[in-house]
Amino acid sequence: MNHCLFDELDFSEDAFDLTRYILTSEIRLDLLLNLYGESKVLDEIKSALNKKPGNILRSLNELIDRKLVIKSDKKYSLSSTGYLLAMNIINLFDNWNSIDNHFDFWQKHSINSFTSQFIKKIYIWENAELIESNTIEFDKTFRVYFENLHESREINMILPIFSKMHIDTVLESLIENDSTLNIITNNTILDLIYENDADNVFNSLIKENKIQITLIDSDLEMFFTSCDNFSSLFLFYDKMLFDDSEMLLIKDEENIKNAKSMFNYFEHLAKSKSL
Repeated sequence: MNHCLFDELDFSEDAFDLTRYILTSEIRLDLLLNLYGESKVLDEIKSALNKKPGNILRSLNELIDRKLVIKSDKKYSLSSTGYLLAMNIINLFDNWNSIDNHFDFWQKHSINSFTSQFIKKIYIWENAELIESNTIEFDKTFRVYFENLHESREINMILPIFSKMHIDTVLESLIENDSTLNIITNNTILDLIYENDADNVFNSLIKENKIQITLIDSDLEMFFTSCDNFSSLFLFYDKMLFDDSEMLLIKDEENIKNAKSMFNYFEHLAKSKSL
């Protein structure tokens, strides 16, 4: 569960200590973030930070000693470790914003099946729209979900539940839009799909290479969909009780791409039997 396909800097004890070392000093944090993305000479750093020159120089030397900063030809730049540490700290800040924006959503649901990589990339949901059903629109979440699904050409899905209505709608979308479907699920769900495939539509689409299936042994407590036009997330309450009343919905292009990378990561774990 803890294997990460693109974890450049694992959250080991050393990485945690380095993160704490940076976050406990305003000037060290400012230096790391100021050098993130480009090299600078000392005068540029002094101008950007507006700190005492002696404090800046001392802190730079401390970062050099920690192998987080490199000095070459009067220019200071981040080392590989320093760059990755800065990137993780930026992601950490983004993640806090994401959690804060949807605090009730994360708090009331189970996140036991989240991998470390999913947690570290949780910032992609920061600006997601929270879709909620209510007593008047009791089916709002799935209605919005299916409206977006019907416009998709590429559908990638972690499927932890079986619903005939849901499967029929997905298959209908595949046929109408000439779309493709990539599913990560388990044998229990797959067997139920086959049992309810009276018209043999599901099996026919598999034979036409419209559907690809990756099987896992575990029960993932998330219904995660990544498409070319949106991404969404439903979660479970404790004890595997699925919550269909709330959904996070992503529509911006950048985070749609980030969600696709996340699905690829899950697929890699599933195929390597690490999920």
